[in-house]
Amino acid sequence: MFIRLLPVVATLAVLGGCAIRPLPRDVTEYDTFDIVRKVRCDMRRAILLERRPAWYGSHGSNTLDRLFVGYEFTFDIREDNDLQAGLTVLQPFSRGPLKLGLSAQERLRRRNARNFRMIDSGITLARLSPDYCSLDSHSRKWMYPITGSIGLSESVRTYLELTAASRLLGSSERPEMPTFADKIEFTTELKASANPSIELDTVGSGTQIGSGTIGLGGSRKDIHRLVLVLTTLPEGKKDGSDAQKMAEKQIIDELKRQQDRSLSANLSDVVNGS
Repeated sequence: MFIRLLPVVATLAVLGGCAIRPLPRDVTEYDTFDIVRKVRCDMRRAILLERRPAWYGSHGSNTLDRLFVGYEFTFDIREDNDLQAGLTVLQPFSRGPLKLGLSAQERLRRRNARNFRMIDSGITLARLSPDYCSLDSHSRKWMYPITGSIGLSESVRTYLELTAASRLLGSSERPEMPTFADKIEFTTELKASANPSIELDTVGSGTQIGSGTIGLGGSRKDIHRLVLVLTTLPEGKKDGSDAQKMAEKQIIDELKRQQDRSLSANLSDVVNGS
């Protein structure tokens, strides 16, 4: 019986340590910087795997050498902790006991939402050092997927195949810069509760405690979102300051477009009552 209760006890121990400000490291063992490293190194591995002659353009420049990657990370974490306690006080009388119920409750709510954007070039990613990518980003992490490999090779491969096989468009301002976006979201929710109680036999005639209860509950919900944007500079452009600005603008415009699409979808859900 005790062995069966161990997972519940362990979960309560994690959830019971209510953080002043919940952070990814509380449950994943990785902080924000480590998670970003893992995603960038996952992308680096994808680029090196897909670096093949088939992607060379007419000017002899590899598509991946003109590739830029944009990321928008969002960590939305909610943590709730509840504590309830109750006592029944007995006062014996000749015609029966007087029962007085006492109770108290504590409810703690925490939320932390973190959002930021980054940009990489394919060349920068390919040059990341082995020391920077020393954290394990190859294996999959089923509990908190964003802390492991999330299959970015498929995103890079799909983007390159669409670019090579058809005219993948960019923005209205830069249609010659093919642009592709993946919106990835992982949600992990933990819940646990325990409700021990005790019943005491009445002994003597004085005031005494007849029963007591304690209710412990905790939950934590981690939503990890990643919007990934891939775009390629026109052939003949180099990875210089002007090219960087051009790529940054294209990525920012696409992130804004994705944000507008999400707002529109959320508004539609509200209107339709879903």
